[in-house]
Amino acid sequence: MLFDKLRWTEICDGYMVRDCTIGYDNNRLAFTLIEDRGNSHRENGWKTRFVAIKLNAPVESRFFRLTGGDLETASLSCAWSPGQSEFVVVDLALKVWSCSPQFVGAESPIPFDGSGYGYAGAGSVGGTVNKVVRVKETVFAVGGHFRIFERLPNRQWKEHQGIPFHTGLSSGDDQKITEAISEGDCNDLSRFSLHDMYAVGGGGSVWHYNGSEWVRLPFPTDRRLHTVTCAADGYVYITDIQGSLWKGRNSKWQQILRRGQSLPFVDSAWFNGTLWCANDYGMYVLEGSELIACHQSKIHRVPDAVALVSHRIDVSPDGKRMLVCGIHGAAMHDGTQWDMLFTAEDFLDKDQ
Repeated sequence: MLFDKLRWTEICDGYMVRDCTIGYDNNRLAFTLIEDRGNSHRENGWKTRFVAIKLNAPVESRFFRLTGGDLETASLSCAWSPGQSEFVVVDLALKVWSCSPQFVGAESPIPFDGSGYGYAGAGSVGGTVNKVVRVKETVFAVGGHFRIFERLPNRQWKEHQGIPFHTGLSSGDDQKITEAISEGDCNDLSRFSLHDMYAVGGGGSVWHYNGSEWVRLPFPTDRRLHTVTCAADGYVYITDIQGSLWKGRNSKWQQILRRGQSLPFVDSAWFNGTLWCANDYGMYVLEGSELIACHQSKIHRVPDAVALVSHRIDVSPDGKRMLVCGIHGAAMHDGTQWDMLFTAEDFLDKDQ
């Protein structure tokens, strides 16, 4: 187990595990934790805690933690580029934390300039980030108005140009502006290479980067799209707001599975020769033409204890390890077996 009783009490007691990532040297993991206030109100925000772990270090020096204010909307990823090895946390309001051998702490927010896109109202449009993702070995942040920000060395960000603002933003019509904001969200990004990337979002939006420009692709639905995975079988897998699954590439797509779930998937990933999808209800694995609850899978069955903490997914760039986490714990899969890293149950007072 990663924690002993003392370190668990100091670091995790009173917090819920929210997100996870595999670190940049195969010996590190990181998590974001959110303060557990039950049903209490949030007038003053919830504390967010970033925890970095050196797996082979003694338990007394294994952990680094950074606690901040109202970052409960934040997501976490990790760059693996040799000259850019770092953990990166970004929240909805573009606030940034990072942790690397050269720097630890809060940064300036991601710069967002709404001007220059050809619409009169664009300059007053605020930016948001819905998710940070690792694409190859680099971190990207994606969010509102279909903005895509690429992480650069020295804690810099570059906004990808070429994806226009929705014309409804400058219409002056409240309904059209609301629709434009919803349809303009970018929710996820994946790649076959840095010159072959796919981004998905509201209004059935699928954009492809060919190395020189972003081009919007035709897609068979206008439903909000939530996850995208460029898989080792050569196909792109996309899930929509109801959890339905689409498969294809370029301009050819087909719906291979229709679902009607109330909560969309937050993460999807290709690992061990198949697709995995997860949200706060749990993790599912693609078998044939069905997404099966991971603890009921016949081919890739996940132990019940692991399934209980499988609400977020991260796969290492080499495809050899998959990390999952949930409210009360985390586990790792090496393609052969699962290793439960920690769970809150291990630290419950058995006498109470």
